[in-house]
Amino acid sequence: LLSYQSDAQQEGSLLTPGLAWLCALTLGPADAGEPRSWRCLYSSAAQGQALSRFSTFVGGYTGPTLLVARCAPLSDRGEEEGVVFGAFVDSAWKPTDKYFGGAGCALLQLAPAFHVHRPTGISRNFAFFNLPADRAATFRARGGAQLPEGVAFGGQLGTFRLRLDDDLSRLSWLHSDTTY
Repeated sequence: LLSYQSDAQQEGSLLTPGLAWLCALTLGPADAGEPRSWRCLYSSAAQGQALSRFSTFVGGYTGPTLLVARCAPLSDRGEEEGVVFGAFVDSAWKPTDKYFGGAGCALLQLAPAFHVHRPTGISRNFAFFNLPADRAATFRARGGAQLPEGVAFGGQLGTFRLRLDDDLSRLSWLHSDTTY
């Protein structure tokens, strides 16, 4: 997960200087017309691939962020590298049983082709972040069904537009929804 702070590219980063430049052009200037630059808040390679680790490094950060994830290549489709997706979140990450974020959020396909999915204005289901166990148990205790665990964007509960499951090992993508 990246925030905008410094120009340094992390080794092994999915966000190359060229993609960072495209994202900066697409997402527009940061506060007060300043150019965007990026700083890595969380890397599964460096901090461990788990939603709890993600939460530890992202929780408490109040600025906008860009989450970047790559799917495994589909060899039956002749892919050598997987599709790279991004999700720009315009507000602080907070574990909750409700969607959060605002109209400044966006979903991106970064590679092999670049495409931006901006909010449609029809739905406000921008970002969803639900931690395993404790949140789900609390919700069930109130008589509700267990909520999906993980990080997700758009769609509806259970049928998200973009979703990383609770161990961050599986990414799901739908081609359309009413939010993006």
